[in-house]
Amino acid sequence: MSSSLKRPKTSETIEDILKQQQEFLKANKLQKTDENDTHLCDNEVIDDIDNDDKDAIADNHDIPTKIVTSIVERNVDNWQQFITSSSSSSSSSSDTTRTDVSIGFPKAQIRDRNLVPKSGKSLFAQQMAKRFGSNSKDNINVELTDNKTIVGHIKSTKSVVTGVGLGSDNWKNDIHNIRQENELMINKLDSKEIEEMRRDLITKLSEKSINYLTNKFKKNEEKQTIDETANDIEMNDTIDENDLPIKPTDVEENKWLHMDVIEPKKMSWIGNIKETNCMINDAKQVISSTEKTFNARFDFEGNLIDKSVSDIDVHSGLFHHQLDESSAGYTIQELYTLIQSTFSSQKVLGLQVLSKLLTKAYNGLYDECFDESLNKQLMQNSALVLVTRLCLDDNTGSVWRVAISALHAMLCNTQVDELFLDRGFTLFTQCLKHDNNVDNLKPSYDSTKIQELSDEELLKLDIIYCLVKRTSLLQRIRYLLEIMKTQLDLKAINDLLDILIRIARHSSELRHDMMNCPYLFESIQHLMPVTVMSLTNTTDDKPNAKAIKLIRVLTSDDNHTVIVNTLVNTFPQLIESLKVYLTLNPDNCLNSREILEVSIESLRLWITLMSQNLCVNDFWQMFPIIIRQLQYCSTLDLISHQNNFDLQYASTLVFAIKTCVHQNREFKAFNELILMTAMKWLTLIKNTVIVPNFDANLCLLSVIEYLLISKYEIQLLQTIILQILESKTFQNKLLNLLIDNSNLIKLNAQSCGRKRDSSNLPSYGSVYNQTLDTVPILNNESPIFQNKSFTILEMTDCLTFVSLVIKRHNNYYKQMISTTSVLFCFISSVFLTSEEMFFDETIQKLMFGILKILLSDGINCQIQDRVPYYETCGDFFVRFMDQFESTSYGNKLFINYLLVFCQTKCSSLFRTKLFTEYLTTLRIIKISFNEISIPIDNFLTPIESDSQTLESYMKALLCGALQPNDSPILYLICIHHLNHNLFRQTITDKIMKKPENMIFDRLIRSIHNSKNVLLKEHLLKYSHFDPNKPNGLAIHL
Repeated sequence: MSSSLKRPKTSETIEDILKQQQEFLKANKLQKTDENDTHLCDNEVIDDIDNDDKDAIADNHDIPTKIVTSIVERNVDNWQQFITSSSSSSSSSSDTTRTDVSIGFPKAQIRDRNLVPKSGKSLFAQQMAKRFGSNSKDNINVELTDNKTIVGHIKSTKSVVTGVGLGSDNWKNDIHNIRQENELMINKLDSKEIEEMRRDLITKLSEKSINYLTNKFKKNEEKQTIDETANDIEMNDTIDENDLPIKPTDVEENKWLHMDVIEPKKMSWIGNIKETNCMINDAKQVISSTEKTFNARFDFEGNLIDKSVSDIDVHSGLFHHQLDESSAGYTIQELYTLIQSTFSSQKVLGLQVLSKLLTKAYNGLYDECFDESLNKQLMQNSALVLVTRLCLDDNTGSVWRVAISALHAMLCNTQVDELFLDRGFTLFTQCLKHDNNVDNLKPSYDSTKIQELSDEELLKLDIIYCLVKRTSLLQRIRYLLEIMKTQLDLKAINDLLDILIRIARHSSELRHDMMNCPYLFESIQHLMPVTVMSLTNTTDDKPNAKAIKLIRVLTSDDNHTVIVNTLVNTFPQLIESLKVYLTLNPDNCLNSREILEVSIESLRLWITLMSQNLCVNDFWQMFPIIIRQLQYCSTLDLISHQNNFDLQYASTLVFAIKTCVHQNREFKAFNELILMTAMKWLTLIKNTVIVPNFDANLCLLSVIEYLLISKYEIQLLQTIILQILESKTFQNKLLNLLIDNSNLIKLNAQSCGRKRDSSNLPSYGSVYNQTLDTVPILNNESPIFQNKSFTILEMTDCLTFVSLVIKRHNNYYKQMISTTSVLFCFISSVFLTSEEMFFDETIQKLMFGILKILLSDGINCQIQDRVPYYETCGDFFVRFMDQFESTSYGNKLFINYLLVFCQTKCSSLFRTKLFTEYLTTLRIIKISFNEISIPIDNFLTPIESDSQTLESYMKALLCGALQPNDSPILYLICIHHLNHNLFRQTITDKIMKKPENMIFDRLIRSIHNSKNVLLKEHLLKYSHFDPNKPNGLAIHL
């Protein structure tokens, strides 16, 4: 374009634009066109153009084309004038009224002040009706060019093509003729041809076009129905001024700002909720039916709201939601919406409710309220978890602070486990060694394809792993602890440390990620100051017990050397800080409990390090301080002392000394003081005949273990302990406590500690739960105990105690265990540990003695008996037999316990399983009549009556799996019961057992067809059991 030509402006008219067009054509040497024919270009014009000019036109993309209709400028006020008749001449187009385009933007609308509110219409609706008419919707379909209305035609037609754009004067007749031709053509086609044409059209049209054609009239009909319904509602919508929260008369009298025009309809939405008939019926249904389910709604404290309660104050803020506005409280979905809000106050509200809700759910408040665990539903909601994590990155302090609390409530489902492991540290610290593989809480799933999973998919498998690996959670926590520490209170710091501890419990991989996270431990370092001055004031530099615990959990890793080296490099003052914490005296500090927690945690960290042969000499260098602390512990009264933290500190201190001495036997300076303390405590228990509490017992256990390891004055210690244990009063009190605190006692509402866990966020489940309470009973189903490997000495002590209880206090063990069969299964679990246990002579002696006592009381095992940890007795039998096949090696003790299941008083299914599924195992059961502890009569009477068991006996004999010289006991059992059932039945017995007669006849035929002469003689001529006869078989002559 020439530089003299300019772009059109909004102030220029159409004549100015036409003039510029002519100048443009002159610049390119084009033939001038007549002004009236500017919009039309005939073919003659193109023919008169030279070839060179044509090339110039092509280069400038200005090749003239023939225009078939008139070009009309857009009229914004009456946009219906877009449709014009093709018969209109070019001259008429120039006379058409054009819009004044001198103004570039539309004018702002000003409301007419004369309008007043009317029922059913807002001020805006009245303004639009005044501007466009009362029926402005119909104006869209009015065509003004030929003053003919086509609205009715367009609405009534069922075709996509209306005919309006055909361009002819008589377009209605034209479109009518076209439709008739189409109908005639379709009528001549059969259904197959029509289907082929339809398919052909579908293949040629795009999916978007097909959806448009199929849904066009369906949407129009729906819209028309909605409009009609809306009109009916609008006409019937009458507002009673008494229902408004503010009366219009009050507004007029007070002349409130911006309320000069009163609109009752807009004020009605903040009024009271009308009690419709539907709401009343719903309320009645809630009261009368307990089976109907509803969306759970919660208040601001995370409490589940009872839908039948209708007296909730509307000013409580629980009705600010759109769906089901008559119900108070917020659903999980509505809380999720609040958390995503752009308003900080709404985010804070949603996160606070979610935090309280999760805490109550983990505590068991909603165990009986939902069909599925609420924790599992929330933890499987990946969007909710990720949005909560996103709030932790918010710039607003109030949001990320409450997000810390919500994330803590979401991830830290091991709070009860942590409390349990802390209080029982000296007792259960060996259970969490890495070689037991229970220090990890990583969910079980296939980790080979993790990289292929999306964030949502990975989160449903493993929440902790996803948040650490995909959302940079560690980096964000480091930022908060280091940069934003001045804005964190003590609770927020503890919550962040709890989250880090939960991550450390997950797996070794994440522990290494924590160690490699830049500046993470530098940010934790200020929580473990070296100076003692900070302990006596209220500054923020006081040591934090959870920070010390985090270091302890990390140093418990299997690759502890690498971690300790990393800690020393990043935290060179760690050992110095631990030395300072040994000197703490709670009496000189403002908060003695807080300082005791720091002291106890520092001792536990010392124990963890010294058990790995680290820092032993550093601990020994604190000898004067340790002696002083030990002297304080010796003054404690195990019976009357009320502060359990003091007792925990005493047991942990003695345990730390024991660990130090175990690593270096030369440290003997503590022997005299610890022996004096032990004798003082034992004498106190002997004189008062009182069983100490849990923490006091741990103190006593620690000092006794120390003296046993150091082998110092063991005889004196043994004498006083035996005096205590031989006291009948002490025994009764101890056994009463065992009954109340035994994990064999299954309470009605008691559940496993892992019941509330989601699969992607497991816990240890170290204790039992009973509704809202935690039962003070250890859960043996927890992985902490299931992976515990007992030594022979420990097993011997346990069996000795069991033997003592069932001998002298038979009534106590029957209160703890429902039946003798259950106790028998528990004792038999010794065989499931390791083969070295049941081959030990001491254990064998104890096991034989226990078996004889139980047999005297009668062992009647049934396959459906409930056995804790094994579901049923049948499940235990399968485990027992598998272990027998693999590790028994013909052990006589193992065989005796196996033959208990072969007693006739026990379920016949045990014998059927043994003689069918474990047929090859029968050869291993080699035991003579003199070696068996079970009375022979227990195998022979009453006579076996189960036909399947008898068949299994016969098959074992015929196939040669049982030989009289190898397995005389089992051989005798089979011969005895087959002979009595097949050859000693009376006429009455045969009539009573008519269905089994066919089976018995088949068995008799198999005996006669057998080529084993000795077997046939034994089956046919067996008389009775005689231990003096060969194989115990007395034969008729």
